[in-house]
Amino acid sequence: MRNPSSRNRIPTELGERITDFLLSSEDNNKEEQAYIGLKISFYYKKDDKYICIDNTTQDCFIEEFTNEVEAMHWCKESDSIA
Repeated sequence: MRNPSSRNRIPTELGERITDFLLSSEDNNKEEQAYIGLKISFYYKKDDKYICIDNTTQDCFIEEFTNEVEAMHWCKESDSIA
């Protein structure tokens, strides 16, 4: 497994908007829509949790972790599966 890094981390506000978009059918702005078609994984910090999104298979898996290292590892595992 590759060493984890924070390259998959995105700003909290953007992460929340993308998560809301993935979980709803509402129209959102172009910045959010650009992420939806991509087969990527990313995470962001919300309060004391790290929210991870895996859209590498376009099935949109969401996981919560209590520390950043676990979040980074999860995103790396998602990247290596795709």
